[in-house]
Amino acid sequence: MAHEVCLNVVVTGKVQNFGFREFTVNLANILGLKGYVFNDVDGTVKMVVAGNKEEILGFLNELKSKSGKTGAVIEEINFSEIGATVFLPPKFVKLETEEVMDLARKFDKGIEILREIKNNTEAIPRVESAIQEMNVKLGKLDNVEKGINELNTSIKSNTEYLRKLGEAILEILKKKSMEE
Repeated sequence: MAHEVCLNVVVTGKVQNFGFREFTVNLANILGLKGYVFNDVDGTVKMVVAGNKEEILGFLNELKSKSGKTGAVIEEINFSEIGATVFLPPKFVKLETEEVMDLARKFDKGIEILREIKNNTEAIPRVESAIQEMNVKLGKLDNVEKGINELNTSIKSNTEYLRKLGEAILEILKKKSMEE
């Protein structure tokens, strides 16, 4: 029989504002684990997770190896077993943190990103130039496509001409062989 455990888990790194909790919930539910996850004010993501110990350890390894797909960067995952009975929802869920604090943190992050964009406007002309180059290449591809269509039409026309020429040559050869 599998050994059921309940763990406190702390995930450190760049793990907030990347959809990491949603990723965690989806993975935990796929594995049939129980528990919850939330953003803490200290910048970590914390969770309580219950289930088969081997499955939980596999879940934590999977979080560490695949969370980069969300943009999150996990520095460390620490956990400790909870020795008491913990009441958990029937499936793994995401808990909302303090709304005002969470919104303020997200606004601060948005302002930081906008400042980075404002301070890094030298990239904009390069992007515009790249877009213009792509448009020129697309225009050339349109011309190539038109050329290919014209070539196909010409090939069909020439093929028909050659077929008729072949028929005429055969007729001439037949007449010549009858005369001999």
